[in-house]
Amino acid sequence: MSGISNRLKLLEKLLADLESDEAMLLTQLDGFLAGILICPDLILPGEWLPMVWGGSDSDAALESTKEAEQLIALILQHYNSIVADLQRGPGHYAPLFDIDMRNDEVLWEIWIDGFDTARQLRAGSWAEIAGGDEKTRSAWAGLVALVQIGLGETTLPKEQVDDLIAKAPDLIPHYIETLNAWRISQHVAGQPLRKGGPQRAMPLRLRKEIQAMLRTKLTGEFSLDATSPPRKVLHCLGNQN
Repeated sequence: MSGISNRLKLLEKLLADLESDEAMLLTQLDGFLAGILICPDLILPGEWLPMVWGGSDSDAALESTKEAEQLIALILQHYNSIVADLQRGPGHYAPLFDIDMRNDEVLWEIWIDGFDTARQLRAGSWAEIAGGDEKTRSAWAGLVALVQIGLGETTLPKEQVDDLIAKAPDLIPHYIETLNAWRISQHVAGQPLRKGGPQRAMPLRLRKEIQAMLRTKLTGEFSLDATSPPRKVLHCLGNQN
């Protein structure tokens, strides 16, 4: 399998090894983290991390402290790598898509499913985008249209749907960068985002706290409280000879 770093390959393996059927795939996680990061509301890891491995009812999927800590460390490293790419400015953010090597089809629907999971965590907060400029509103409308296409719930004409499907892999990074820029502009303009600001990188202290809480969980006393503190990467599926 080519096109991704060894770190991401290990993250993919650890996710695939989880017993829960609800655990996220790597590209699904990538879309999920992008949605978490550009959300108008700051969503703390205590709320979103368990969703990666299947939610509170699937904690048994985390079998050992060592593997669980490794998984969380890799998730947070990927979170921070997305933050870094977005901070570098337009043209640097690269979503992670699966490729069906049998027909070279970009499986963007998996990514958009992860994004939609994040979107639903704060469904009401996205209404703030209505006050943004035309570019921002268009980016949000585009992502929502792709979500609806992925769910099979679109009411758009077939020609428009086909066009969006064909362009989705190139539109998605543009949409994410546009919405992230809008989110930051609200803070700079003196309209602080609710519960957070433009910098959302995961501090080392918080990473250690999460790992400590996870270690407690594996001994039966764990509680993650939500109030505690252009496309350049392709992930390929199929045979590669």
